[in-house]
Amino acid sequence: MSEHLIADFYGCETEKLCDAQFIETTLVRAVEFLGATILEKCTRNYSPKGVTAVLVLAESHISAHTWPERGYAALDIYTCGDRTTKQAYEFLETAFHPQQSRAMIVNRGPEIRDGDFEVMELDQISRG
Repeated sequence: MSEHLIADFYGCETEKLCDAQFIETTLVRAVEFLGATILEKCTRNYSPKGVTAVLVLAESHISAHTWPERGYAALDIYTCGDRTTKQAYEFLETAFHPQQSRAMIVNRGPEIRDGDFEVMELDQISRG
């Protein structure tokens, strides 16, 4: 089975959302919480502003897409095996420091059958 965490961060600092180096470094540090292996990094700045960063992992991927003019960041953490995304998410939330955030985890994989597809809001997961 695998976990796919999808997060929306609202009210983030514009400077952070425009800073490609901050975004990439933050994703790299989040990968440490996953205990995953980075295979490739791709980071792009957009004009007039915004950043997309994707780290391809041996265990899947982690990504961030930012809209500084809206104070918004969209993040994905997808990992396979028995890794959990919770600690990586908590690190990202601390680093981006959004005024509001929402996240959900989608359990995916061949073990999930029709009717068993499970989506959990992050507040359903114990933070401990």
